[in-house]
Formats: sequence, C-alpha cells, structure tokens
Amino acid sequence: MENKLKLKALNTIVIVEEVLLENKTDFGFDLSNVIDVNETQRKGIVRSIGELCPKIDAENFTLKEGDEVLFNKHKNTPITIDGVKYIMIEYRDMYIRL
Repeated sequence: MENKLKLKALNTIVIVEEVLLENKTDFGFDLSNVIDVNETQRKGIVRSIGELCPKIDAENFTLKEGDEVLFNKHKNTPITIDGVKYIMIEYRDMYIRL
C-alpha cells in the first residue's frame, strides 16, 4: 500500500487516517438517535509508524500500514493535510482491529 502522507511518525507515535464508525447494526437498524458510537470511540487506518513502536523482529512492527485500529477520541492530536483528517496517537493508546 502506497503511503501518500507527507509526515513520518517518530518515537512511539502512530499516524492514522480517521474513518467514521457506522451507527447501524449488522441487520441495518439505524441507531443514530439512540447512540453516537463516534462520541468516544474512533476507528482509523494506520498510515505511518514511529521507529520506537514494538516490533515482532528486527524489521517488522506489530502494526503495519493499512491495519485498522480503534482508539479513544480524547487521547490524540488531530491534524489535517490536504483535506484529509489524520490523528497522531501514542501506540499504547490504541487497539488493533482483528
């Protein structure tokens, strides 16, 4: 996957492109007027990984570009580049989506 991002994450920072979560159930019921899932939890796609993030071995990070992650909206720094919303977040403050 080609990374068009003009930033590089440093240390234990991961940069993700934010993706809004759906307010629908698997059966198609709209829950917008009942709950806003984007109020506290966010979803994103990893675009850059800092060099001090944990690694599986000498060359491979536990995360890779293109992985889906979940994170808390209150523990991050939003930035916008070329109209695309990115989030800078500490590695320890997110969860990988399996």
